[in-house]
Amino acid sequence: MGRTSDGVIDWVGRLQRIRERAPGVVLVTSLPDIRWATGFSGSNGVLVLSDRAHLLTDGRYTEQASREVSACQVHITAGGLLRHAVGTLIPEGSTVTLQAEHVTLAQLEDLEEDAEGRDLVFHHQKDLVSPLRATKDSVELGAIESAQRLTESVFRTLPRLVREGMSESELAAEITCRHLSAGAQRMSFDPIVGFGENAALPHGRPGPRRLKAGDPILVDMGCFLDGYASDMTRMMVFGTPAQEFLDGFDLVLCALGQAADKAYAGMRACDLDAVARSVIEKGGMGPAFSHSLGHGVGLEIHEAPSVSFRSEAALPDGCVVTLEPGIYLEGQFGIRIEDIVVLRPGGCDLVTDVPRDLVRI
Repeated sequence: MGRTSDGVIDWVGRLQRIRERAPGVVLVTSLPDIRWATGFSGSNGVLVLSDRAHLLTDGRYTEQASREVSACQVHITAGGLLRHAVGTLIPEGSTVTLQAEHVTLAQLEDLEEDAEGRDLVFHHQKDLVSPLRATKDSVELGAIESAQRLTESVFRTLPRLVREGMSESELAAEITCRHLSAGAQRMSFDPIVGFGENAALPHGRPGPRRLKAGDPILVDMGCFLDGYASDMTRMMVFGTPAQEFLDGFDLVLCALGQAADKAYAGMRACDLDAVARSVIEKGGMGPAFSHSLGHGVGLEIHEAPSVSFRSEAALPDGCVVTLEPGIYLEGQFGIRIEDIVVLRPGGCDLVTDVPRDLVRI
């Protein structure tokens, strides 16, 4: 599980699990993957797994790397990290496994040029680390829960802030400020705040639209705390909403409840998506559910596994995913309710600890 019995993260074990998934020397260039494997949280790094584990970074992170990294030899270099890795750390004649989705064509061309005459064979592999990261250990779960509690504490303050005439941007600014004031490292994404018809934009950006009586309010927000993300969507309403909105809310609420009740580790992602989607389709709103049911949450706000109608992959034990069904009626309103859950073989554990009910202001 990437940790020892005393609760300390087993960095050596994590590095070994990556080695076992790829031939030859492994170059890890995705920063979230590097953080998961080594603990290094800087913005520039390359992990080289050969006979030993090597972390390359630059002089800005000399002290930080010495504090965060214990299972790798740290190299501070002033030049290109990949060039340094190929030139000094990879033996001639090696097969070198690259993360296919995290190396650009330009980087590959530079690597091949730097390796000229050294008989290196570059092997490209997708999903090298993400399946390992998908299953969370207790340390990771604790970090996600702490981030989620912070976000929930902010949400509980929002009803008393909402007032007629305030703009979406004003409410979004309050959400960000309150997260940071409470100790969040940063937001996991820019808060989504939609009033009235703007709630029909699934990833709408807050703007100058001002709140008026009868408006639904969609709020989607999250933060990073200790490197791990939170994510939650809830609905509020200012005044008396239209009956069509209330009917839609009940439909989405039912879809989320059904999905949470039937979710378990080992089921196909598309089958879990279908549980929620079938509720909304039976309610006559199928086309208005325009996105997948959910996504993984961890060191990134969107990571493996995807809970999508496009994915037939089995959802692993211990994965942390969102369940967020929604309906969006252009020019009228949108509704989304989102929880985070941990999947287990016998069902799922709910991480979110805020009622799903419509908040009336």
